[in-house]
Amino acid sequence: MPGGLRPTDLALSGVAGVDLQAVSDEGAAWFRTRRLDARAPKFYAEVLPAGRHEVHYFARVGNAGDYLAAPAQAELMYGAATRARTAATRVVIEGGASGP
Repeated sequence: MPGGLRPTDLALSGVAGVDLQAVSDEGAAWFRTRRLDARAPKFYAEVLPAGRHEVHYFARVGNAGDYLAAPAQAELMYGAATRARTAATRVVIEGGASGP
């Protein structure tokens, strides 16, 4: 999770004062368990067939700034020899952002 952002659980009522659940998409249905920890959101799948899979989540802006978005990682829960990761990228949050 890039600094300056916090994952937001849409299951909580009153998030941002709008009905984001109506416009949300969680991505691949394989990831049924979601842990939206502020430091490292985690998504779990019991079975994951080969191919491209996406997970979607909302993040709330905490602070403006220039942040590193470290690579996302995928690994087996048992058998750490199998891993995959995305590229790192940069996230720029421009002024006007304020904390909750």
